[in-house]
Amino acid sequence: MEAYFHWACTDGKFDVSKHGQDLPLLAFDANPSGVSIDAMEVRIQKKLEALAERWTSLLRVPGSGEATTTQPAEVSFDNASVVPPTEIDKSQYIMPPPTLYGIVTSGATCALVFYNIQRPGPVLPCAIFNFTQRTHDFWNAMAIAIFVIHVRDIMWDLRNDLKEAGLYKEPVENDS
Repeated sequence: MEAYFHWACTDGKFDVSKHGQDLPLLAFDANPSGVSIDAMEVRIQKKLEALAERWTSLLRVPGSGEATTTQPAEVSFDNASVVPPTEIDKSQYIMPPPTLYGIVTSGATCALVFYNIQRPGPVLPCAIFNFTQRTHDFWNAMAIAIFVIHVRDIMWDLRNDLKEAGLYKEPVENDS
C-alpha cells in the first residue's frame, strides 16, 4: 500500500517553485498492530495539519499577514443553536486551499480520512477497511485504489491551477 501511495504522489509530479519541495495532498501513517485509535488519530491529525500549514503558506496572498479565521454566525434549527465550524478568510489566498487526505493503517485495518483546510478541525473518517475479512479483500483493495487515484486526479487538476497562478514549475526529468 505504501508503494502505491508513493506512486500516486510521484505520478502527480509536484514541484512547487515557491518552496522547492513536493506538496502532496495525501499523507500516509503506518502503525503496528495494537496502536490505539486515539493515538493514530493524533498522529495523522499532526501530519495533515503540518501539510495544511505548508499549503496555506504557499497560497497566502503576499503581504496579507498571518492567516485569520472567521466564525460564521450561529444558526438556529428546531429551537437548538448550531455553531458552524470556523472558516479561513478566503480573501487572504490566491486560490482556495485544497482538501487533504490520509491513509492510516494498523495491522490489517486501513482507514481513509480527510482534512478540510478551509474549515480547520478534526480529521474526518471517509472509510475503514478490515483486511482480515477474506471475502472482502478484493473490494477493500479496489476501494483504496479508487481513493488514491481520485486524490492523484485532484493533484493533476490542482497542478494546472497552480501553473496559472505562477506557483508551479515542471520538474526536470533526470536521465540517470
